[in-house]
Amino acid sequence: MEVDPLIPIGSKIKVDKSKIENQLTNKLLDELPQRINGEIIDYKMTDGMGIGYVLITENNLKIWIFNT
Repeated sequence: MEVDPLIPIGSKIKVDKSKIENQLTNKLLDELPQRINGEIIDYKMTDGMGIGYVLITENNLKIWIFNT
């Protein structure tokens, strides 16, 4: 089984909001720009099949994202 390497905690990343729209509430989506800039602050286990990332955005929102 091949495992993708994790993005290190502290890394700055950019996320296209359209890629995560089905993962977040409408209220939270309204507060985010189209291009989300943030920093990975932690990891989070998904449904037992992978690891997601806890991201703090430039406007101090904490969101959880994962690779699909």
